[in-house]
Amino acid sequence: RGLANDDAFWVLSAHTPEWDGRRLAAVLEDAALAGPWASTRRLEIEAESGALLTLGWVALLDPLRPDPR
Repeated sequence: RGLANDDAFWVLSAHTPEWDGRRLAAVLEDAALAGPWASTRRLEIEAESGALLTLGWVALLDPLRPDPR
């Protein structure tokens, strides 16, 4: 927290199955002393066959944007 300004945009990603979007968002909101309004997305690649390869999750928090909920 001491490395960023209060209006810093935060991005946190994880590529370990135990770290889902909710867990990343909670860590990010706690570190930024903000929220709860971090948005999350699953990181995936789609093969030509249509199969999805899950690569992990990302959480984004922008304190200058209003709560999206």
